[in-house]
Amino acid sequence: MTDDDRMNRATRAQEVLGNKAFMATIESLEVSYIQAWKNAKTVEAREDAFRYVQLCKKFERDLQSVVLDGQLVGKRVKELEGQKSWLA
Repeated sequence: MTDDDRMNRATRAQEVLGNKAFMATIESLEVSYIQAWKNAKTVEAREDAFRYVQLCKKFERDLQSVVLDGQLVGKRVKELEGQKSWLA
């Protein structure tokens, strides 16, 4: 994946994280999974609900990681561009 691809991917991930409707949906899912976890009648149902809660959190962390990666790439590109202009 090129630096441009990583920065574009980061921009798209940031748009998702900034989308209030999408994030509200993720939060709503997490709340409903927590409720299902509390109300589970079997160990299997409780474990499934717990995994779903963890998956919601992981999804958000993964998006944040993509954003951070793109920011770091952007900084590196700017530094390299600065070095090129200094050497010219």
